[in-house]
Amino acid sequence: MNTKESYIEETGLLMEQAGLTRMTGRILGYLFVCDKERVSFDELTAALKASKSSISTNIRSLVQVGFVKAISLPGDRKTYYRISHGFSWSEIMKSKLKLTGILQNHFEKAIELREEKTDKTAEWLKNGADFYKYICEEFPTLLDQWEAKNKA
Repeated sequence: MNTKESYIEETGLLMEQAGLTRMTGRILGYLFVCDKERVSFDELTAALKASKSSISTNIRSLVQVGFVKAISLPGDRKTYYRISHGFSWSEIMKSKLKLTGILQNHFEKAIELREEKTDKTAEWLKNGADFYKYICEEFPTLLDQWEAKNKA
């Protein structure tokens, strides 16, 4: 296995740890280290030695999330893929922040619904709600700083 192949496999494992599928990570890894402007579906299946269905399912999810852009060329029936250069890292974090706020409210609701409000589970829920509240209050400042830095 060469260095690029190792990197592709490492990316697969890393993305799997982040909650994606290993194949999604392998596709990303390949696109990260590929020097071509764009790659075809057939190139992905051959390079990753994967089934068409696996590539299709996982590339579709990457396109939906916005990490990968699908491209068609005039007169060419193939679809090509590349990393989406216009992807906004702060936008994805803002969507995660919304989920964090939802989790905070969900934990607070659980505490309200419990009769026992001082046991270990209630304490765990309160700690989680407090943590998520803190993140929701403090993290937007970091995002604003990042966006200001990126505009400069």
